[in-house]
Amino acid sequence: MGRVLPEDGAEKSGQIAMQAGYIRDILSRVRAPLTGYVMQEGPSDGLYPDGWTKARIALTVRPLEAVTALRFIGWRPDYAPASATVTLRLNGQTAAEAVVGEGVFEIEVNRRESPIAETFLIETECNPAFRPEGDDRDLAFVLMEIRAEHG
Repeated sequence: MGRVLPEDGAEKSGQIAMQAGYIRDILSRVRAPLTGYVMQEGPSDGLYPDGWTKARIALTVRPLEAVTALRFIGWRPDYAPASATVTLRLNGQTAAEAVVGEGVFEIEVNRRESPIAETFLIETECNPAFRPEGDDRDLAFVLMEIRAEHG
């Protein structure tokens, strides 16, 4: 009566691990807000369904037309740390870095001299992340749009 047998604990632990794996799988299917002639390929990392991001995000993008510029648009609330550094990488190479404050921010990557025609990896890092009151997630910003420009 009321005693937990060792196998019950192992079974619960297995169920929790399975549920955690299921949640990770669902989160990896979140699509980025891409505009322009591009498509997200495969899973993403660091995106939440409500638009918020973790400190690090990664996604693979396939251009349908050569990309001559990328505009990365996000928003940080007034209760976030006063400033944060956002680093944007394309295929592992730093493409832009900006210090952003509260409100809407935009980071542009100009590729007019060398348009991107092949599938590429977009990664961002935001430092510091923060944990708002009432939310158990470490958040960086709301990702509003990744705009691909062509021509």
